[in-house]
Amino acid sequence: MISPSILYAYRLARREIDTCVVAAIVPLLAYQAVAATLPTLSVSMAAAWLWRWLGWSAVPFGAAAVFLDWVTAALLIEIAGFTAMRRSWNAITAGCHYVVEAAPYTGLIFCFAGIVRAFLAYAAAGGGPQAQSGAIGEVAFAMCASLCGCLVALLAYTLATISAHRSETL
Repeated sequence: MISPSILYAYRLARREIDTCVVAAIVPLLAYQAVAATLPTLSVSMAAAWLWRWLGWSAVPFGAAAVFLDWVTAALLIEIAGFTAMRRSWNAITAGCHYVVEAAPYTGLIFCFAGIVRAFLAYAAAGGGPQAQSGAIGEVAFAMCASLCGCLVALLAYTLATISAHRSETL
């Protein structure tokens, strides 16, 4: 006879392994969907594009995206019935709310930094047409960081709402 604590540990480990596998599959499916519509897209091209438009803001947004991917996978695992063990969604909902609050501010911080860089580039170049072009590029970079913060917050808000509903149905 297997003890209940061993069975619990096995079910818990199985649930988390399944969640990690689904968390790996979801972005791969998203990449395949985008790559099917853009046949010239490669991973290095996508990474270069993200770095061009997000710069260092890609790091915190990437961390938030990994967390939100895990939350999505956890929801899929539980809704699809791959596990008999229900999660406690309270901490996950709190984490999603943190991302909802932090992502727009992170976008604004990088937006402000991009605008400051734009003014510095404009001042260093002396105000000619090349300087204007460089400044506009920096402002576009700044706006992309702000937009990405809002999109990450919107996704996190959606997942927080769904996970809060899951914790109410426990």
